[in-house]
Amino acid sequence: MWVRMDACAIGQLIEYVKTHPRYWCAENNPDHIAKALAGKTGWFEDTQNCSPGNRQNENNITGFNALPAGWLNGYSAA
Repeated sequence: MWVRMDACAIGQLIEYVKTHPRYWCAENNPDHIAKALAGKTGWFEDTQNCSPGNRQNENNITGFNALPAGWLNGYSAA
């Protein structure tokens, strides 16, 4: 089922995930949550630890399934 979330709901989701260490990619760092929210396919391959493109089969522990799209810091997500 597709659900379109508004900015408030996305902010609440991010804050929830940041408060639960089991979702963090890096120990003691609640800012590394991208893999927990990212879908398991479609990301550019990457070797950087905690990147959704690194070991994509480990993504999506939350079940949110964020899809790769858009740009960040001049890099395309897909």
